Amino acid sequence: IGDLVRCTGYRGQAPVIEFLQKLSNCADMEGGKISEHQVAQAVSRSAQALQVNIDLFTAVPIRPEKESPYYALLVEEQCVPDDKVAQKLLQLVDRDLIGQNVMYSGKRSDNYIGAWKLLRLPRGSWARYVDAVMQQRGTGDSQYKHPALVIDSKWLDKFRPVSSVSGDTGARWVA
Repeated sequence: IGDLVRCTGYRGQAPVIEFLQKLSNCADMEGGKISEHQVAQAVSRSAQALQVNIDLFTAVPIRPEKESPYYALLVEEQCVPDDKVAQKLLQLVDRDLIGQNVMYSGKRSDNYIGAWKLLRLPRGSWARYVDAVMQQRGTGDSQYKHPALVIDSKWLDKFRPVSSVSGDTGARWVA
């Protein structure tokens, strides 16, 4: 079926399964593979630990020419407006993924993969994106599942971030 599922129990002899992700939603950065499910768990747990409400987010692998590749986490600006909270969120996401995934852990410890960066999108960006996707597909919102991980960095061209925070230094730029 092309999906990753987990058996959570049985009803009689029939297995009860939980959908985790599409099998195609895995990023391989320098051999440190992470899945969409792992990203979703890490962001959800990290936001909960900081008592931050992030309803929609997407992670994207970025491979710049002159620095280590890294993951960008896109959120709307009102979700994480404080730079120190954003930096802590990224550090917690990174730590969670290190705990979940030995391949990712090794590539992070060897600095083959750089620190996460948070890209803040203008308020309403996700609503406009979801509307555009639904209109293109000709479906309603019940048929939409927001991606926690997008493999193609060109997908970022659909958005205009207003600021950025690094998980390592807290360095920031504003558009």
